Amino acid sequence: MTFLESIRQSEVILIEGEKKVGKFTFSIYECARENKDKILVFSTYNKTIMKKRLEAIKQQHIKNIEPVLKNIELLSLKEEWPEFKAKFGIDFLLKDIYRAIEKINPDSVIFHRFDLFFEHHETGHLKFFMEEIINLKDSKDFKTFFTAAPMETNKGTIENIENFSDINIYIEKLERYRLIQVKNSLFPTFPDKYKFLIKENEIILEPYSDENTSTSTDLAPKKDKYSILIITKNKELQKTLGYVFNRDIFNVDFASHTSEIINKVLTEPDIIIYNPFDKEMDFSVCHTIKENKLKSRLIYITNENYIRGDDKIAAISNGCYEVFPYNFNLLELIAEIEKIVGVNFYTYTLAKITSNRNITNKNMLCQILEILYKEKFFFSVLKLRSKKEIKKEYLRKNDFIFKDKNDTYILILLNTRIVHLPYVMKKFFNDPKEFEIIFAYEAPDYPIKKEEICK
Repeated sequence: MTFLESIRQSEVILIEGEKKVGKFTFSIYECARENKDKILVFSTYNKTIMKKRLEAIKQQHIKNIEPVLKNIELLSLKEEWPEFKAKFGIDFLLKDIYRAIEKINPDSVIFHRFDLFFEHHETGHLKFFMEEIINLKDSKDFKTFFTAAPMETNKGTIENIENFSDINIYIEKLERYRLIQVKNSLFPTFPDKYKFLIKENEIILEPYSDENTSTSTDLAPKKDKYSILIITKNKELQKTLGYVFNRDIFNVDFASHTSEIINKVLTEPDIIIYNPFDKEMDFSVCHTIKENKLKSRLIYITNENYIRGDDKIAAISNGCYEVFPYNFNLLELIAEIEKIVGVNFYTYTLAKITSNRNITNKNMLCQILEILYKEKFFFSVLKLRSKKEIKKEYLRKNDFIFKDKNDTYILILLNTRIVHLPYVMKKFFNDPKEFEIIFAYEAPDYPIKKEEICK
């Protein structure tokens, strides 16, 4: 999805950048773009400074943010904040925030220069504060922005905020405009760089391209469409591979009967993914490619969960481009296809997705699943019951977790096939008796299982 779509979907937004690069202005712009006209700002700067900053923004007469500027409520931390915090903790600040939100009932809350709220060693206070704000956001239904200026002294603080954000962007000041880059996002986002500038008294965003940046658009494919022929009788493989390669740059075809294989191979598809119909190694398709001097690249998927060294050598010597076992790692297979076509159609955007993330409500869970499916990212989603708490720290890099009820969890495991679940579960539990799987579905089945997952 586009950057603006990702921002709209996100509920907790972290905006980084040096001083006076437009972090606060961008927050206001986004509120205006979404018609959120009741804005509450908490700032570490004193009220006089913040009023001057707001007045400077007003003086620019920017048409698409003028309507919301008059509705901003501003609260600043007390100058004695460090002393109060040391003496009383952060409860008194949270109470002030609760009161202000109860009174104003905002639809957007901006924490301006939140990196100055806490010292770098106060990670316990920060984590507790963020958890309380997230819970408050969910109950009161407002959008939250955090702005921060990264420095060596607050690196740990910002990393902790990142753990709670749905999208994290960085704004850089260039000569004629500001440059926005998406550092990571809960939702797949492309393009991930934008110019942020004022034209004719309006803020606009323009996609930014840099010839020196390796993105999936820079690594353009050598031709408009690549043809992929998938030869297998295995229904699960057909579903998995058909789902992953159902993209604009591919034409996907299948062969599941012996009678149709030769004719389809002779059309010289760019890529052939071959899973033999029997358990034995079968190089007949490789021989057809060689004998007819076809340029097709063949990726061989065996019917065993391991590959013997001799079998791999035999496959390569018979003309296979690469060999994978039946329980192949999906990302490794996709990476081989990306090398062939010369475009990172999957892994580049995947690297930008915020991962290892707690999902705070069922609505967010379903939004994430909907977008992952739309963008053709492969995932398994499972619901399990366990008395043992599954902490975020247990998760792998690209996993998401939602605590549904007391002992019930829903996990989204990116790039994980159900065939791999036994290995994944061993990372969470020492004993299979510690958990019960209620359901487990893969991405291709999501549309027909959506109601069960999201009910």
